[in-house]
Amino acid sequence: MGNIGRDPFGEPVRAALTPVEIVHQLAEVDTYGVNFHDNDLVPIDATPAERDRIVRAFKAALDATGIVVPMATTNLFYDPAFRDGAFTTNDPAVRAYALQKTMRAIDLGVELGAKQVKSLGWQTCVAPRFGELGSAQARVNQSRSVRISSVG
Repeated sequence: MGNIGRDPFGEPVRAALTPVEIVHQLAEVDTYGVNFHDNDLVPIDATPAERDRIVRAFKAALDATGIVVPMATTNLFYDPAFRDGAFTTNDPAVRAYALQKTMRAIDLGVELGAKQVKSLGWQTCVAPRFGELGSAQARVNQSRSVRISSVG
């Protein structure tokens, strides 16, 4: 949602649009729904008040246009903290951060009516640079167990 098309050797090639503008543009072409990563909607450094304002405006745009949120997902790759994986990193603090971020994304998706919240992607399923695949997979399984029990 709202990709600015950054050129790897330069600046963005498209103007940034707010999530509300995107919803209204999607409505103009009779779109059913919009999917997004958590940080596509709410910047990672947003304060709780900013988050609430953004979500309120986005929900109002959804209501005004009839567009729904069928699925939301978690961005577990943009933050440099995830350079060795989110749930597969050897660093327990990063794994805890990934877990909390994922739980907040699940809450956001549910708040917006999403029927699906994807919380694992390719970035969490690779072995960290200095780890072993077996231990990385064990950490992924552990995080799944914690997340499922926290929302189920």
